[in-house]
Amino acid sequence: MKTIFKRTSTHLLIATLAAGMGVHLSSHAQSATTDTSSVVITGQITANTCAVNVSDVGSPSSGNGSKSLFLGNIAGTAAAAGTTGPSLFGNPVTTMFTLGNATTPSTACTFNSGTNWDLALNLTTDKISTITSSLGTNTFLKNSIAAANGGTDAVVILSGGVNATPASATAASASNVLTLSPGGLMSGGTTGVVSTGALVLKAQWARSSTAAPTSGLYSQTIPLTVVYK
Repeated sequence: MKTIFKRTSTHLLIATLAAGMGVHLSSHAQSATTDTSSVVITGQITANTCAVNVSDVGSPSSGNGSKSLFLGNIAGTAAAAGTTGPSLFGNPVTTMFTLGNATTPSTACTFNSGTNWDLALNLTTDKISTITSSLGTNTFLKNSIAAANGGTDAVVILSGGVNATPASATAASASNVLTLSPGGLMSGGTTGVVSTGALVLKAQWARSSTAAPTSGLYSQTIPLTVVYK
């Protein structure tokens, strides 16, 4: 029986400039009106014994509960090259998840119950698209930016995998193409990973139709919750 502790959570942001020439600028031009800026402050109060650490694959770090994955700026011509149907393009990007002590994330944590863990992807159905293509029938992560607001119609496919230790984790371990659903597990399996192991997530561009993807921005956030097994 899976037990989900919703306060032990983290977030993954997948964001990029997509398909086509373009630059996204976050600065403001000076004007007669008041110039503006912003600061994003994040944090977490952990009620359980473990905290989620997010880092580069094979290079475990502690204390980072969130991460942004950048899929790159892809020229429209490259995204459309050789297209005969919905398929992948661009280079995959990976990230690694481990658990640490809530007070000292660099040290091991002790489970209240069970021996393994996994991460649930708390996606709502409006963030998921099911497409039948040359890849078979798969589920993809939709863009949160509407076309009217400059978003591309490209989607993202996710794959996951488990590793015995963070140091031995590889990008290739994320070989299980995930069937996305509310609360679906990152490992792509049912047993999860051992307490001292690591989960790896891979994200890659995909076309949403037989046509080349439209130019525009892509962004999506995946809330994650630890599931103890």
